[in-house]
Amino acid sequence: MTKQELVQKINELSSDEKKLLAYKLNEALHSKPKDKGEDSSKKIIAFLKANNSLNKENLKTYLRKELPEYMIPSSIEILKEIPLLPNGKVDKNSLLKIKEKTIPVQDTHDIFATSKNEIEQKLVKIWEDVLGFEPISTNDNFFEIGGDSILSIQIISRARNEGIDLKANQLFENQTIAELALIASQSTDSEDEKDDTKIIQDKLVNIWEEVLGFSPIHTNDNFFEIGGDSILSIQIIAKARKVGIELKVNHLFENQTIEALSQVASIPGDKDLVTNKNVELKGEVPLTPIQHWFFETHKKAPHYWNQIIELHNIDNITSGTLENISEQIIATHEALRLGFKNNSGKWTAFIKPAAQTKVFYKINVTGQSANEQNDRINTELLKLQHETDLAKDSLFKVLYFDCNSIQTNKIIIVAHHLVVDHISWNIIFNDIKSALSDTTSKQNHRTTIKDWSDYLIQLSKHVDFKELKYWESQLVEHQKLPTDYTSGVSVFAEDTTFTHSVELYKEQTENLVNNANSAYNTTIEDLLITALIATIGNWSNLERITLGIEKQGRTIKDLEMDFSNTVGWFTSYFPVTLNSINVEDTTLIIKTTKEQLRAIPNNGIGFGILKYLANNNEVLDKIKPKILFNYLGKSTKSHNKNALDHSFAKGLLSRYPESERHYEIEINAYITDGKLIANWSFAKTLYKESTAIMLANTFISYLNSIIQHCLSKEGVSYTPSDFSEVDLDQDDLDNLLSQF
Repeated sequence: MTKQELVQKINELSSDEKKLLAYKLNEALHSKPKDKGEDSSKKIIAFLKANNSLNKENLKTYLRKELPEYMIPSSIEILKEIPLLPNGKVDKNSLLKIKEKTIPVQDTHDIFATSKNEIEQKLVKIWEDVLGFEPISTNDNFFEIGGDSILSIQIISRARNEGIDLKANQLFENQTIAELALIASQSTDSEDEKDDTKIIQDKLVNIWEEVLGFSPIHTNDNFFEIGGDSILSIQIIAKARKVGIELKVNHLFENQTIEALSQVASIPGDKDLVTNKNVELKGEVPLTPIQHWFFETHKKAPHYWNQIIELHNIDNITSGTLENISEQIIATHEALRLGFKNNSGKWTAFIKPAAQTKVFYKINVTGQSANEQNDRINTELLKLQHETDLAKDSLFKVLYFDCNSIQTNKIIIVAHHLVVDHISWNIIFNDIKSALSDTTSKQNHRTTIKDWSDYLIQLSKHVDFKELKYWESQLVEHQKLPTDYTSGVSVFAEDTTFTHSVELYKEQTENLVNNANSAYNTTIEDLLITALIATIGNWSNLERITLGIEKQGRTIKDLEMDFSNTVGWFTSYFPVTLNSINVEDTTLIIKTTKEQLRAIPNNGIGFGILKYLANNNEVLDKIKPKILFNYLGKSTKSHNKNALDHSFAKGLLSRYPESERHYEIEINAYITDGKLIANWSFAKTLYKESTAIMLANTFISYLNSIIQHCLSKEGVSYTPSDFSEVDLDQDDLDNLLSQF
């Protein structure tokens, strides 16, 4: 939609609709979130001066077509007159009183107690577990009570394990339990009694007609002769999986009619806990961009680059039980059976058979005291990591340390980063809990790490050169940060870095998660990066700063395949160059940073595809950020302090001491126990500890100021990316809004 078309649409609105739209954009009333024990949903209430003949539901339907979901009012109140102050502005206090009289306050406990059906009850429990507080009502908005895109993956994954069929994007489109339950369905066995081939063919006909855009399509039509191509084939596979049909990416190329395709497809049931079907997945798997990056940048001891977690409250877990669970997990998640071979400098990946993958180790710990035993445990872990062979050994190991009653036995899990990421641990931990409680996953389908690799390979065959131009524009040559020492090297070692951690108080973290982002329609990550750019810009005096950003590949917009319950390393890495001018103008730097982040195509996944899979290395190789930023999201703990839990092990060396680091400064931020933690890591050869402390503290100071600034604003300040279908810059948008 062009600017002129937008203006024409506005002019075509009725006077009543114009008034509502004007009020929506300029005078939207946001009720402040209350304590968790109360109804914490924030709502937009629209007040409209109109005659009583106006149909409010028709108007809301119209607005849903014209405006983003977050701008749709939850309630429309028709008034004879809009109350005004003496200066002519809207009297919001009077509107609040009207709201309290006309809109009843719902009691969270009552809503929870009267959940309408089993799906709602299960979703309430899942939300409470993931978000870490209770009670939650069925009309609470997920993203307004602490949810984010990373936590949404856990919601979808746990729902599927409970037999609730949800798609990856449905939580974004239906943000309350009440709405979600309406479009969710529970798995049943009714279709298992029917002819699977006929069911598959009927579903595939519907999918082909939807994707290709015409009907009828017959089961013996050739996909590539009636308009299909490799890009559309990805949509076919993705949509087939959404309706429970298991297909691999190459199936459509080898079986080009529905009739042939139905012979190799299947509808997985919920009877087989271990794998999607009886045939175990094994063999070669293409490297993903992040795996290419790892082998390109880590030449010293690449086998020793792990993540380590420890289980807590494990009194009831015997070594025999844990061994059985470990074997089940390794069979379920193909990524945990990955091995890697180095053939003359070229690395390849392959999936090993589960039977040939040793995953469980029971170790009797000698020693007369807990301290002696802990020293022995550390020695065993170091030995195990040093001796790992990427090709021969399991890269996922479950260790049961029998401490002979001197202290509580310990369960420690070691996994190479090549096979897991942050979200993978949640999936694995939930599988352990399910196995211990003797409950099985009811989800119909689990995609594999090979599906992800194949999907990225298909994308790489259709390079968008406009996107390539974007990534090339991120190159800023000769960008130099101020340092305390001169090193002369651009690669550092793990043991030559130090970390300084800072945290945001709980109250401010709560504001960051639930309140601050409504001022500019931002995300938590937007405000964190804004504070980071202000910090680095003020310190370095650089006008443009290039950051390396890590994001979860699972949360890519419009990704039709569902990897919410798939273990593997899904991280996407990309560089972005941001303007750091006028860092003291809070409004300007928030808007500028937000718009630059929104301009990143496809959440950054294309950079790795273009560089490593499509071989566009010449310019992209030159982009070498000196700062890395990674926001890991929010971790939650069980309400029950005695329940099984897990955490990343502290004090254990999980990476080879001389392993390469390629950034002068790294920032890893996450939320735990209600507080934002930011770990700032620096190269010792470049920075004094005093510089590290100053920068980390300045970051927190800027973040506090940004949060307070956002809390002090009334209404929403929109930016062009909020109206992405319209070709507007900020001045155009401001001028257009002023016309209302």
